[in-house]
Amino acid sequence: MADSVLSGTLNLLAALGLLVGPPALASLVLHWTERRITGGLLRLSGRRAVLLTGWLGVPIHELSHALMCAIFRHRIDKLVLFHPDPKSGTLGYVNHSWSRRSPWNLLGAFFVGIAPLLGGAAAILGLLRLLLPGVLVVPDVALPQGPGDGAGWAALGRGLQEALAHAGRVLFSREHLGSWRLWVFLYLALCVGSHISPSREDLRGSLAGGLAVFALFVLAGAIALAAGAGERFVGLAWTVGLATGAVLLLVAAINVPLALLVGFAGRFRG
Repeated sequence: MADSVLSGTLNLLAALGLLVGPPALASLVLHWTERRITGGLLRLSGRRAVLLTGWLGVPIHELSHALMCAIFRHRIDKLVLFHPDPKSGTLGYVNHSWSRRSPWNLLGAFFVGIAPLLGGAAAILGLLRLLLPGVLVVPDVALPQGPGDGAGWAALGRGLQEALAHAGRVLFSREHLGSWRLWVFLYLALCVGSHISPSREDLRGSLAGGLAVFALFVLAGAIALAAGAGERFVGLAWTVGLATGAVLLLVAAINVPLALLVGFAGRFRG
């Protein structure tokens, strides 16, 4: 009995790590790219950098919050898409209210807080598909079933390598280098990417919802383990976590070269 409880607990912890780990890693990379881009732009053009990128990036940031508010039935008291305030440093905001007695509202607090990551990623991928169709090819391989799935990891690695090689060949072809579409995409991706991370206030607001999501996960996992569906639950958590992390890391792969370029230019200017 003790061994089964210990095994079940370890499986539950593994599922939690697999669900949270890949998206968390991708989020850290995106946070780093945003700070790098913002710092470089500030060195290049001072406070005007906010106007250069914020006209698009900030509204997408705030609309992402607003969309999650609508989904989780938070009341939007005031929505300001873009209004830079030099005194407070505020660029835009969503004032919303919700009831802690409502489980749906409480869960929503987490997703409202992290919404800019999801909305920004969707916007950049949408721009890529709109302006540069054919660049992004999704590997036709199944996701690995877990950390120990060596064959699955090898197949995924080959698929990603082929997809990146294809993207590089197409993106930097003569056709695209001489086309306005590439440069417009890079600029718009820069605008979105420099405002993609949740603010400290966003993260503080999402804390209660994050705890609720964690509690719900533990409850669902315990039920799955008791019903003999522990392996299926771990597999589902791994699939969701890896898929979400892969999408965010793809966006990060677009942001990283931009961040390095802008950061370098900012240092050279400084």
